[in-house]
Amino acid sequence: MRADLERAKEALVQLIDNANLYSPTGQPVTITAELTGDTVTISVSDRGPGIDDFEQTMIFDKFYRGKDQRYLVRGTGMGLPIAKAIIAAQQGNMSVTSQWGMAPFFLLRSLSIAARRTRGERGQHTCG
Repeated sequence: MRADLERAKEALVQLIDNANLYSPTGQPVTITAELTGDTVTISVSDRGPGIDDFEQTMIFDKFYRGKDQRYLVRGTGMGLPIAKAIIAAQQGNMSVTSQWGMAPFFLLRSLSIAARRTRGERGQHTCG
């Protein structure tokens, strides 16, 4: 299965927007990407308050908003569920690793992007 890069880009934008919402003003959002075979792994990390173990079980549920953040940060609770559904539809996966007081770390894995390589360029990919 080949990844739909436009849809994968939408999922990545959702993750970045989410990181910007929960990260303190002026703090960086770190984005990394690694290509292994035909799988790309993208991580998005911010400097937000972190997500406790219990909330990690619900963070990808529709309309869920963090209990300590729901009145401080705008949103509908749909960004992460939509992003995860987009990636799952492409045989990829999305996960979160965090603990309260430590910045969350989101991983997005998408399959079969190698077909989008530009002729003669190794390891360079375009997304849209």
